[in-house]
Amino acid sequence: MGFILTNENEIIKAANYIMENGIEIVIVSLGKAGGAIVVYQGHSYKIKMPSIDLVNSNGAGSAMLAGLAVSILRNYDFEHMLKVTAACGGASVMERDTGTIDMVNMKTIMNEVEIEKKENLVNFKT
Repeated sequence: MGFILTNENEIIKAANYIMENGIEIVIVSLGKAGGAIVVYQGHSYKIKMPSIDLVNSNGAGSAMLAGLAVSILRNYDFEHMLKVTAACGGASVMERDTGTIDMVNMKTIMNEVEIEKKENLVNFKT
């Protein structure tokens, strides 16, 4: 049985719950609304995406995960990591073929991604 998270506070509460089991980073895609909510080390981050022409949304989450993995391996600072992660997902939806990213699109998107960092004051148990 699933449930629907309807606002940022609910997403952050659910992320905190997941983190109680040892998960370090939780990223929740906002789907067609664009962007994501990320919870990490006592902070929440809202990733705001620029306007993107959607061609094929298949594989966008996988592209985000690939961007995250590469960013971790390259030891990028956290906010740069989030921009790369989001830009990989965004660039992938611009391509007809699943699993394809145009690096020019990715870098353009990365430069336009906005990150809003907040103190994570939402606690799952409250």
